[in-house]
Amino acid sequence: MGRDLSFDFIKGVLIILVVLGHVIQGLYGIDNPDVWENLLFTIIYTFHMPLFIFISGYFFNHSLKYSFFLLLKKKFLRLIVPSFVWSSLILIIWWTCYDDTRTLYKIYVIYKTYWYLICIFLLSVIFYFYMKHKWLRFILVFCYALSIMYYNYIPWPIFKDCQLIRQSLIFFLGVLYMKNFNKVNIFVKKNLCAVLVVDVILIFLIRLFWGINLMSYPPTIRIFDGIICSLFAFLLLKAVYMKCRNSFWCIGLIKCGEKSLSIYLIHVVFFRAWVYNQWHLDYQLIWVVLLSLILVTFSYLMSLALARILRKKSYLIGV
Repeated sequence: MGRDLSFDFIKGVLIILVVLGHVIQGLYGIDNPDVWENLLFTIIYTFHMPLFIFISGYFFNHSLKYSFFLLLKKKFLRLIVPSFVWSSLILIIWWTCYDDTRTLYKIYVIYKTYWYLICIFLLSVIFYFYMKHKWLRFILVFCYALSIMYYNYIPWPIFKDCQLIRQSLIFFLGVLYMKNFNKVNIFVKKNLCAVLVVDVILIFLIRLFWGINLMSYPPTIRIFDGIICSLFAFLLLKAVYMKCRNSFWCIGLIKCGEKSLSIYLIHVVFFRAWVYNQWHLDYQLIWVVLLSLILVTFSYLMSLALARILRKKSYLIGV
């Protein structure tokens, strides 16, 4: 079976939304809580990273053919090594801007900049054991249930900062989707309208009872909301792809999707340089569009250039 380009299309849309979200955050101010009042920002953050995690879970199934140590090596090279290298570059930028704040905590914060990569690495290890060893499943499910029940008492490092607990369930749903690909697709095709209507009702009810600020949601609601919003976005983007897959703009999004990890790694460095140097611009939609377009285009072109230069070490840009 050939490569399913619909996933590249979806990843292309998602990575553009990631850049958009960062640009909006940069225009508001990196630590400004008012950004959560921005409707576009809030919509993006309901589903963009959970859907990336879902897709990672879907493709994780291919990793089960490897031995554990080979899986560990592959994931470490493709996820942890680039995370460390690009975070180190961000740290250097930080030091050039803030000479007097070289605290251990800030170093930790910078090295979890690429939390998504750390999260996928850890989830891949956990679910490798889950899928390979049935006797471990009850223990892992029990530990996960406990982590949800006592979420507020769990230390921030890894489990919260890298969203390991919040993203575990949607990663698992991606694994299940791959395992039951044909059955799920047949069901969805027959009941697409009903699934979307139920999804929209659930999204509406959550906002009716808990509001639109995601940061105020309890952990269980935040997890559930991420799943249903991601499901809605996934089905919608799949439908859009099927209608427009031969169009010029669709092909462009597929190209971005193929380089989504590289764009993610590269654009964050420039985003952080902008934030750390405190280059101020007032929030306007035109700035959001222009800066996002520049970041995506430049990061994409830079990923192509670095892939040629690095060749066998192209795993440093997630290739």
